[in-house]
Amino acid sequence: MTHSVQEGSIFLRKGTPLPLYIETPVCEVDREWSLFEKANENTINTGIKAADWHLFSLINPVHGMALHPRVEEAVEHATCHALHKVDERYNAAEVTHITVYNLGLFIFASVTLHAQHIQPGRILETRRYPLPQEYAES
Repeated sequence: MTHSVQEGSIFLRKGTPLPLYIETPVCEVDREWSLFEKANENTINTGIKAADWHLFSLINPVHGMALHPRVEEAVEHATCHALHKVDERYNAAEVTHITVYNLGLFIFASVTLHAQHIQPGRILETRRYPLPQEYAES
């Protein structure tokens, strides 16, 4: 990961269809997740609403923790640990809290994510099937 993770950062599971109003993520995190480079929940919500799609924010958080000599890497590793805990039914996640402690030789980072789901329908549909072509192009 080459961009710094901060509270409000939005991640998208690879292969998730998006409406045309939203730019695709550009920073690859790992095999499964990408980071929206210059986006936050407000810019994502604006694009989703403009396309008449929906963003569901889920209640239960997931947490990741890591130790590393450098702050940015500790936060990135903790974020990756949390992303791997997001249920595969959901296609997005937002960083809602970051805690960093200096332990002398190491930095301890704890990252909290909330799963999200982006889709065209108004009823939460979490099956991992491709969308019909009419939605993928809207």
